[in-house]
Formats: sequence, structure tokens, C-alpha cells
Amino acid sequence: METYLIFDYDGTLHDTLQIYEPALQQTYDWLVKGGYAVPRKLERTEIAGWIGYNSRQMWNLFMPELPESLKAQASQNVGRVMLEQIGTGQARLYDGAADTLQILRDMGYHLIFLSNCKESYMQAHQQQFHLKDYFKDFYCCESYGFLPKTDIFLEIAKKYVGNYVIIGDRYSDLEVGLVYDFPTIGCSYGYGNAEELESADILVHHVNQIVNAVRKCEE
Repeated sequence: METYLIFDYDGTLHDTLQIYEPALQQTYDWLVKGGYAVPRKLERTEIAGWIGYNSRQMWNLFMPELPESLKAQASQNVGRVMLEQIGTGQARLYDGAADTLQILRDMGYHLIFLSNCKESYMQAHQQQFHLKDYFKDFYCCESYGFLPKTDIFLEIAKKYVGNYVIIGDRYSDLEVGLVYDFPTIGCSYGYGNAEELESADILVHHVNQIVNAVRKCEE
């Protein structure tokens, strides 16, 4: 039976903070200028904590008092700045991420991208990092009305029948494995805290440890 590896992207393969931090700070400063927020420099740890949420969740939790129209504008602004940074080569995969994907593909695994991101963001990364060379298919939450990954997975399961291993750095990633009883690999080098990753069957501390972790999941 075929084995499919469901990969989260931000914090699992992509060192997202490099482009997310300036994008969120710039957007927050824009809200300050408009009188919707108090002036402050956002702490890096606070910014990192939002990575992995979809944009609707993030703004509802970060600034719930903002009018919905402003949340939408703020989300669009963050996305625009991040796309600009991707286009100018500022986005970075973790060292060894591309090699890890290639090794797993060469071993015969089918890799599937599942992210709480927007379509334009996913497409920009596909182009920048040639992700279609590694992944069999791509799924992002915007395409499904920002449904949780546990719901989107049902669409994947309809199309691809086989065994699954779930890989990610946040609880929302691992939850797919918990709900549907698949092995999970938690990435401690990403943006989730230790409590979120307690449920992982295997913890890895660097992206290049994922290959051996996948092998263990199949034992």
C-alpha cells in the first residue's frame, strides 16, 4: 500500500519568521497610524506564536476588537508584504529541507502539502522553491473556506488511498493524525510549544531528522 506524507509548510519546512516578522510589524504600524492600535514593537516570540494559524484565526485572536473590514485589510497587507519578500529572494527554507524532501521522494513516498496559508502564498513558494518537484499535491485552507486541516484531510483521503504520516510543528498539524489515528512527527524546531507537541509519536529537532522518523513510523 502507498504511503503519503502530509507536510505542514510554515515552521516545518519554511523558516517563516524571516518574512512574517517584518510583514506583521509593518501592518501593525499601519494600524497604529490609523488609530486602531497602541504604538509598540511586537516581540519576536509573540510574532512566532501566530505562525501556523490561518489568517482569520490569527486576527480574531490577535486583535479581536478590530472591525472585520480592517482585519481583512490587515491580512491582505501582511500577505502582500510577504509576497514581495518572497519575490526578492528573502524567504528561506530550513537548511536541509529541500534535500529531505528529495530523499523522501526518491524513497517512494508521496508528499502532500497541507497548509493554513492563502493560495497566492502557496503559489509563490511553489515557484520560488520548485516545490512541484517534490510534492504530489497541494492543499491550502483558503481554497476550502479556511476550514481546519482535519476537515481538509477528508478531501485528501478521498483522492489518495493508503497509509499516512502527519508531519508538522503545531497542534493543528498533528491533530489530523490524532483524529484519524495516523502516526505523527512533531517538529520541535518550528513555532509550536512543547505542550502542543506532547501528542507527537516522534519528535525531531532538525528537518534532516524527518527521514529517519518516517522510517520509524513504518516499522
